Amino acid sequence: MKKTYEQLSQRSLKTPPPMDVEAEQSVLSALLIAPERIPDVLTIMQPDDLSKPSHRHILAAIQQTYTGDGVNLLTIRDALQRQHVLDEVGGPAYLAALVDAVPTATNVMAHARIVHEKAMARKLLTNAVELATRAYDDSETAAALIKEAKDRFESLWRLMHNETARTFWTQDAVGRAARLETDRLLRYLHQAGYYMLEINDAVLFVHNRDNILQETVWVKSVNKTIKDHLKTYLLDEIDRRDVWSLLADKPRLVSSAILTGLDTLQGEFYRDTPEQCCLFFRNGVLQISAARVDWRPYSDIMGYVWKDQISPHDYTGIYNGQTLWPQIRADLHRSLKARDRLRANVLRRIISAVQHLRRTQSVVSDHDIYQIILTLSDETGEAMRYAAQAKRTDLVRQGDRELSILLGDYYKQHDDRQRSEYQRFLELVSQERVEEYDGKTLTVNNLHGFEFAIAYLLHGYNHKANMRAVILADSNPSFVSNGRRGKGVILQALKHLKGEIVIKEDGKAFNNGQFKFQLVRPNTRVLILDDVAEDFDFSMLFSAITDAFVVESKGFKRIAFTFADTPRFVITTNHPCDDEGVSSSERTILLPVADYFTAHGLTPYQVFGHMLFDDWDQAEWDRFFDYIVDIVQRYLQRADPSVIPVIDHSIFNANKLLLKVPEPMVNYLDKLQKDHDYERDEVVRDVEGLGIKFRTSNEFSRLLHTYARLRGYHLKRNTKDGRYISNGVQYIRFYSKTPDMFEAAYRRAKE
Repeated sequence: MKKTYEQLSQRSLKTPPPMDVEAEQSVLSALLIAPERIPDVLTIMQPDDLSKPSHRHILAAIQQTYTGDGVNLLTIRDALQRQHVLDEVGGPAYLAALVDAVPTATNVMAHARIVHEKAMARKLLTNAVELATRAYDDSETAAALIKEAKDRFESLWRLMHNETARTFWTQDAVGRAARLETDRLLRYLHQAGYYMLEINDAVLFVHNRDNILQETVWVKSVNKTIKDHLKTYLLDEIDRRDVWSLLADKPRLVSSAILTGLDTLQGEFYRDTPEQCCLFFRNGVLQISAARVDWRPYSDIMGYVWKDQISPHDYTGIYNGQTLWPQIRADLHRSLKARDRLRANVLRRIISAVQHLRRTQSVVSDHDIYQIILTLSDETGEAMRYAAQAKRTDLVRQGDRELSILLGDYYKQHDDRQRSEYQRFLELVSQERVEEYDGKTLTVNNLHGFEFAIAYLLHGYNHKANMRAVILADSNPSFVSNGRRGKGVILQALKHLKGEIVIKEDGKAFNNGQFKFQLVRPNTRVLILDDVAEDFDFSMLFSAITDAFVVESKGFKRIAFTFADTPRFVITTNHPCDDEGVSSSERTILLPVADYFTAHGLTPYQVFGHMLFDDWDQAEWDRFFDYIVDIVQRYLQRADPSVIPVIDHSIFNANKLLLKVPEPMVNYLDKLQKDHDYERDEVVRDVEGLGIKFRTSNEFSRLLHTYARLRGYHLKRNTKDGRYISNGVQYIRFYSKTPDMFEAAYRRAKE
C-alpha cells in the first residue's frame, strides 16, 4: 500500500537511518586479520560508507597506513592518536576487540557490499529530504531543482555501481576515480567477452558474443578495438570522464603485455563436414547437404563462428521465405466460401503434409512446400494411371484438375523464377565459339567447371584427395595486363558469401619462389593471388596446398595453418600459363575466362543495365543466393571427392599455342597425319622453308613439344633422352592421348 507524504515524514522521525553495525565491525575485523584484502574492499566501499563515526575513523586510518606490506594495531593506534580521535573510537581496547570479531576474512566482500548498500540508502534519503525541503521553501524554480536532483542521483548511481565487476578503478571519498586496477580491468574485459585465442601458431585477441568471434584491431602497440570499447563504456554509458582520463594517460593497459593476462578461449570452431556446407548470413544460416537445405538460427550451430565469415546480407530466398503458407491458407478459405470442394481438398492435402513436416523441423520454407507439391503431384499422377487402366474417366478428369491446381497455380510460381544475373554472367564468361583457319568451328561450354570451382571454394572441408588451386586465366591470353575479362566479378561473389575471410593479395608481389603476404590472417579461408606475373612459379603452390602452409604476414611473425585450416587458393592471370604442369596437374582447376566483354567492346554494366552486386535489390540477391545453394548442393552430391568435371581447354590451348609457336609452323604440323612417322630433318627443312629459322636444334624440339602438349598429342619416344629413332634415323610421330589416360586425370562429376 502506498504511503502519504505525512506518513513517510513521521516514519523518518521515528525510524533510524539504514545501517548494519555488525557488518561494519566484520569488515574492519577482516581487514585487521587479512590486510591483503584492503585493496579489494576499498574498490567497493570508502570510509564515509560506515554509519558510526568511530568506524569511519578506523577505516580511514587503515587506508592511510596501508602500504602494501600490511597493517598492524600499533600503526593504526598511532594514526588515530595523531588525529586526536583514539579515545573517540573506544581506545586500544576497542581495536583489540575488533580483531576477535570474526574468525576469518572469507565473507569480507559480502559484508562490504552490505555496508555500501546501507550507505547508499542513507545518501538517497538525505538527498531526497533536502530536495523535498527546498521544494517546500518555494525559493527556487522547479527546473533548477530537477536539474540538481538529476545530477545528484546520477552521482549516487555511479557510486552505487562501484561494487560491480564492471568497474576497474578505486575511488576517493567523493566518488572520483583514484587509480586503475589491472586485475579488475582484465576481469571486466573477460565479462565483456574479450579473450586471447591461440590459432595456427598465432595469438589473437578476440571478442566473443554468442559464439560469434571478431578479431580485435591493433594500431601500433595499442589494441584500438578494446580502447574504443572502454571509451564508449566510460563516456557514453556511465559518464565517467574521470576514469577515461586516467585510462587515456596509460595506453600500456591496452597493450599486448597486459592483455596476455586475458583468459584463453576454450572450445571448438564450427567446421564444414564432407557431407555438409554452411553459408552464414546476418539473419541465420543455410545448412546445405546433398539431400536437403535447411534454414537454421545461429543457436543451432555448434562451435564458434568468425564474424568475418558472415555474409553482409540477409537471406530471404526460397529456403527461408515463408510467403506460400499464408497464401495457401487464404486460398483454402476462399475455396470453402465458393464451395469448390475439389480445390479445397487439394489444399487440405498440402496443409496436412506441411503440418506433419512441422513436427520434425521448426521452419517450413517455401522450398519445402514446393517439394510437398511435387510429391503430391507424383501421387496424383500415379492414381490417374490406375484410374485409366480401370477405365474410370471421371477419376482421370478429377486427377487432371488436381494436377492443374498443384502444378499450374502453385509450383508454376517456383518454376517461373528468373535466373540469377550472376548465373547469366557466368554463362557469358564460360562459353566461347571461335572459327579456326581451316573453317572449323570450336565451341566451348565450361559453365559446369566454373560452378564446380565456386562450390569448391565455398565448401570449407579440406580433403586430401580434393585440394586444388583454382586458376582463372584469360581464354585468349596475352603478355599485356589489360583486364576487363570478368575475373574480378567472378571472385567478388566470394566476398558476398564468405565475408572478410576471403583475402585478395597483389599477385605481382610473389616472385623468386617466395610468398610475400600483407593481408593474410590466421582465419583466412580463401586466398586470392590477383594478376600474378608472367614468370610466376605455379609449382611452389602445390606443397602449400597439400602440406602445412606456413607464412609470414603483416603483424604476425609466423602463421602455421593446420591442414584443416589451410585456405583455398585462387590465382588470376592475364598471361599464358607457361608451367607445363599447370594444365595437367591434379592440383589445379584451370578455368579459361572467355573474352566476351572485350570482344564485344562492352562492360557488365552495359550488358545488364546496372552494376552487378552494388545495384541489386533483395529479390536479385535472393536469386543469387539460391543459385549458389543449387551449385553447392550439386557439388556435395559427388560420390567421390576426387572427382572434378572435365574442363574444355581447346580454345584456350589454341590461343596460347599461337602465342608460343609461330602460326605457319602450327598450320604445317596440323596437316601432318597422326600416328604416322616423319623424318625429323625433313620436317625441320619444311618448317624453315616457311620462313622460320631455328637458332639451335633444341629450339625446334621445344616448339615441337609445346605444340604437342597444347594440341593434346603425345610424341612417340624410344630413347632415354626422349627421341624416337629407328634404323639410325630420328623420326617424329604424333598420337592422340587415349581416353583411358585422359579419364585417369579428369572424370566428369556425377550429375
